[in-house]
Amino acid sequence: MIKTALLNGSPRGERSASRMILDFMEELLPKEQYERRHFSLKTPNIDPTVLGEILSSQVLLIAFPLYVDGVPSHMIRWLMELERVFSLQVKSRPSVYALVNCGFYEADQTRVTLDILRNWCERAGLKWGQGMGIGAGGAFSTFRNTPMGKWPFRDLGGAMTAMGLNITKQVSGTDLFVSPDFPRVAYKVAVEYSWRRAIKHNGLKLRDLHRRIPLVRP
Repeated sequence: MIKTALLNGSPRGERSASRMILDFMEELLPKEQYERRHFSLKTPNIDPTVLGEILSSQVLLIAFPLYVDGVPSHMIRWLMELERVFSLQVKSRPSVYALVNCGFYEADQTRVTLDILRNWCERAGLKWGQGMGIGAGGAFSTFRNTPMGKWPFRDLGGAMTAMGLNITKQVSGTDLFVSPDFPRVAYKVAVEYSWRRAIKHNGLKLRDLHRRIPLVRP
């Protein structure tokens, strides 16, 4: 059995788009071949038990949201610790596959982050398998119950199937970039509607979206 650690780096934990994406990918890994375990890395606090499980895995499948074209700050703490420990041991050198989703419609916005993870693998002595950038991450909560491969996830389903095959063979592949199967303008309208609904829910007015907050100087 190939021990696989599915690492959810979203601060939102189990209800996040990252967890949903990991669940989709998990379905593509043969149960008779892969021992799959989920770990939620919501804070920078290093859990020794979780760290030990990660270190003993042959495959690391990491998913997290894009934060300012980079890795979320709490995940950096985990990556630094894993780099330190992996660089000290030679027994385990897992393959790393990454799924990065972003609020932008354009999946290509995640390219820099995947480069960061590839460089991290090189420093830690790990094998970079493949990365996937996923656009319009805000749509996942709306279509949470939609099966992968069905609209609006047809293209994403095809990309995940290709990546899942590489994971099964433990080979590397070219990074993939994919967004859901609806036009950018439709996503923009949906996101703006969500913002308006959220601001009303929090007791504010729509004009507060455009209000300038005075700069407070120390």
